[in-house]
Amino acid sequence: MVCYLVIFIWSCIVTSVYSSTGYAIKRDIHEMRESVKVLEEEKSKLTEKLEEARKRCDETLKPLYKKQAEFEGYQRETIEVVQHLAGNITLKRQEEEVLIKALHREILVHNKYSLKIELYEQEIEVFEERKRRGLAMGCHSLRPTFPKNESLIAPRSMGSEQEYSTRNSIIVLQNELNSAKHDVQALETIIEELSVQIENTYKLCEAQKRDLEQLVDATEADLKEILANAGLFQEEWEKYVNVVEKYTMQLGELKRRNEELKAESSRLNNIVQSFEEDSECYMELSALVINYP
Repeated sequence: MVCYLVIFIWSCIVTSVYSSTGYAIKRDIHEMRESVKVLEEEKSKLTEKLEEARKRCDETLKPLYKKQAEFEGYQRETIEVVQHLAGNITLKRQEEEVLIKALHREILVHNKYSLKIELYEQEIEVFEERKRRGLAMGCHSLRPTFPKNESLIAPRSMGSEQEYSTRNSIIVLQNELNSAKHDVQALETIIEELSVQIENTYKLCEAQKRDLEQLVDATEADLKEILANAGLFQEEWEKYVNVVEKYTMQLGELKRRNEELKAESSRLNNIVQSFEEDSECYMELSALVINYP
């Protein structure tokens, strides 16, 4: 009799412990679900902010492109007038302008590859930091459990009569909590990536704006110079010859440097591509849809 009494008391204690544990896990699951809602809202806001940043960038650059096109049109008209003044100097001047435009294009290429290298280095740093923190390994360890064409957790019938023991119920709740935690981590990863994209969009837009402003200023300066010195081209012949030679050397050096930057950009891009499986894993994890009962 005493033995049965002890067993009964022990069963009550164990049931109470499991009940308390189950309540705590359910509370954690609820908190995780609330976090998911908050993160989903933040993700939506950041997505809208990214689109707005891109739209604003296009609106900012549009008048600069128009102004540059107008200056180039005026420049072509002026060159036609200059060609009637002196054949040889006009040809040299055209050669100089071609070189100037080529230099500006190479400067744009130089800035583009420099910025690409900076952004690739940032991406590599993010991927390597995740790897150091064990996120990549954790994601790949979970990847075999990812569903192929359906959500991670299939909806359970409300009328199911399957019974779980108290211990199994705790395990089920713990699995749901782990899934909710992974969902939160996936959303946090997306939010982090959206924030980086927004920041990079602003950087790229500012770089494009700065380069276009420089190109417009240079074209306008060239146009003013042509108009101001239309009657002095013959006297300036030697100067133009020297300028063309200098620009030719600068263009050659800049092209050589751009080839080096292009190679470095390609090398860093290959490193980024080496993290492709990690990136795909993060995206698969972030795309999971968890159906809760």
